[in-house]
Amino acid sequence: LGDVYKRQVYKRQFIMSKNITDAFEIPTDEEWDRYLSTNIFDKMMIDSNIIKCSDDMNSKMVFTKILSVIQAHNNKVESIKISYALARHYFDKGIPDDEWFVSPGINGSSVQYMPHFNDEHYLIRYWYCFFMEDLYSKVQSMGDTLYLFINEFYEFGIEEGLGFVKKVLNKLKTTNPSLYDFLNNSHKDENYIKASNFRNNIIHGISPNEIKDEIVIQRNVETDIMKKDANGNFIKQNVKASLQITSRVGDYVTSKELLKSLEKFADYMGDIILNSISIIAKDEFVVKI
Repeated sequence: LGDVYKRQVYKRQFIMSKNITDAFEIPTDEEWDRYLSTNIFDKMMIDSNIIKCSDDMNSKMVFTKILSVIQAHNNKVESIKISYALARHYFDKGIPDDEWFVSPGINGSSVQYMPHFNDEHYLIRYWYCFFMEDLYSKVQSMGDTLYLFINEFYEFGIEEGLGFVKKVLNKLKTTNPSLYDFLNNSHKDENYIKASNFRNNIIHGISPNEIKDEIVIQRNVETDIMKKDANGNFIKQNVKASLQITSRVGDYVTSKELLKSLEKFADYMGDIILNSISIIAKDEFVVKI
């Protein structure tokens, strides 16, 4: 517990002695050009030119609403590129957390966290995590806007809210079974599940780029204790403990792994959107009368 306490105290003292806002900086022109030219997110874009519309006047008028949904979707992709550029700027400055703990510690502690960090590295990692957390949320949301597009294209008339995606999928069972089968099985990919878990931790819990679960509390569990026998010798005895508290190194996702997972997540989400649009493009939009 002493090591954990010292680490937390150090972190508080560090934040108090440094101004986070003073550490904020934007990429250079060369970096902007390099990062924004990435094609990682291109498959997320919806090509409106391949979406067909009936020639009747009513359909053409309503189709303008669908085009606005496509434009809003593509604007979000451009926003993702901005967040990616900012995250990469800080990542490329160097975050030496591949080895995020050593045991025993250099300073004599049983465990030393971030042994290769200096004060600047904590500031760099702060802004890197800030934009990475934004990225995970934005990439996940691209699936939501895909369903918005599907809802408009097939005129399901489903209102946004709790259970929206599930309701759209249910409608697709009869409207476009091929698209339903594809989307219904698209979330079983290993990389998708991993990144989704990271995103859920970011939004609803503790960021994976924070050390967590260093203290484990278990109740009513069997455990081994050392006890003296009649001869004064220590023997192992299995008992049921009402409360067991143990310390451990904890869980942590390195900055490199977080970035790699995000890029795979974006690539796979791009495949989902690209393949979905290819299936939808076989249909023609006709307004319901």
